[in-house]
Amino acid sequence: MENEKERERVDAEEQEKDLHEDRERKEQMALEEQNEKNENGDTSKNTFPRFFKVILPGQSTEQLTIPPPFYKHLENESPGVVFLRGPSGNKWRVELVANNMELCFVHGWKEFLSDNRIQPGYFLVFCYNGQSQFSVTVFDSAAHEAPYAFLSRPSNDRVTEEDEGMGTNADDTDPEEEGTDNMPAENGGT
Repeated sequence: MENEKERERVDAEEQEKDLHEDRERKEQMALEEQNEKNENGDTSKNTFPRFFKVILPGQSTEQLTIPPPFYKHLENESPGVVFLRGPSGNKWRVELVANNMELCFVHGWKEFLSDNRIQPGYFLVFCYNGQSQFSVTVFDSAAHEAPYAFLSRPSNDRVTEEDEGMGTNADDTDPEEEGTDNMPAENGGT
């Protein structure tokens, strides 16, 4: 019994150490990427556009509406598949759709919430990296980065690193067939 408790303690310490090392590795990669941009003279914009969402009790898990002021950053995006990169570095395939003059994450959004164990009261920061890619930081209800989100993996095995995030909807239909007549316009310059 005592050996089992000791083993559990050691396992927990190793897991915490792995989380810490993974976070440091990701921060180092981001720093190197930023330094490379600065060395290449790309100092005009050192940050990617961001928005945040608080997950409220009773809020639908079927979709997430993107704030209208953020639409201007997505002018070159057409509805279709985008990728959400979670804190673990893994990607989730999610469909971006124009719905009732709003842009929403739909098919795949529920899986992203579930796989990252996102609960009401959590705070999500979305960073648009371009080319149909968003990085998502997950904060728990105590305003700390959710540690288990660093270990999450997509439950949907259709997500691959080779996917470019363009060309098909999450349900594998062609976005060109849908048309973009209901794509929302930028909302009054806010």
